[in-house]
Amino acid sequence: GGVKPAFLGAFDIEGKPLWQAGKGGNQPSRPMSVAIHDMLGDRAAEVICFWHRPDPAIKADWQSLADVVVQIRDGRTGKVLRQAAPKAITERRRKDPVGANWIHQRLLIANFRGTNAPRDVVVKLGDTYVALDERLDVLWTYQTKWTRYSQCPAYIPSVGDIDGDGRDELNGGYFVIDHDGKPLWENKLGDNMDSVAITEWDNGQMRAICSGFGHVMDHRGRTIVGLGRQLVPHGQEVRVADFLADGKGPEMIIRYNGHKTDVCVVSSDSGT
Repeated sequence: GGVKPAFLGAFDIEGKPLWQAGKGGNQPSRPMSVAIHDMLGDRAAEVICFWHRPDPAIKADWQSLADVVVQIRDGRTGKVLRQAAPKAITERRRKDPVGANWIHQRLLIANFRGTNAPRDVVVKLGDTYVALDERLDVLWTYQTKWTRYSQCPAYIPSVGDIDGDGRDELNGGYFVIDHDGKPLWENKLGDNMDSVAITEWDNGQMRAICSGFGHVMDHRGRTIVGLGRQLVPHGQEVRVADFLADGKGPEMIIRYNGHKTDVCVVSSDSGT
């Protein structure tokens, strides 16, 4: 089914339908490319989504986004408030060797322009990253040179203000992209860069957390922690929080051995 949402439903806490859009049929194999956020500043959440718009004049199988639009819907009713088909998105098509990265698409809410509240959204489409504003105009695009399976950036990037300028950056694991779409740094740190974050690490400093070989990086690309291939052969998943009550500062818990459940805990205070 690819990555083209064709049905949306909103429900209350008891499971009662509030509204629905679309019908059954060939739904995506993975539900994705949907975000919930107050994009318009009206104190109610909107639904930001991809939406499948089949067109007989457009030849587009599951590997193409030529028949997909981006929408902002009223969260209370499901009504389409804004809709656009930016070429930066519709011209994207799965192609080898980026196929493994194609199906991991998420719309991430961000604040790239330093507005009073987040009004931007970014999506990764294989090797390309596209940022949009609340009007669904393209702010910037970025394309990575690393595409091979297990040697590519994070399937799902993360956003956060790592340099403290009041505007978000994008962490892909092999790079951190500044608010204007230009890289702060690029470095192929380690294989299997499966999980990333931007969060506080040492003494409240915002850092880029990168699961590939277990890295913590600053906004200039300097290594704060590098656990290495021997300890983290396959950094499948990483989380940072104050997990240990008797520890100083947050800790990293990293699932270091691929799709297995083995984990290790790393101190932000000592780096061990």
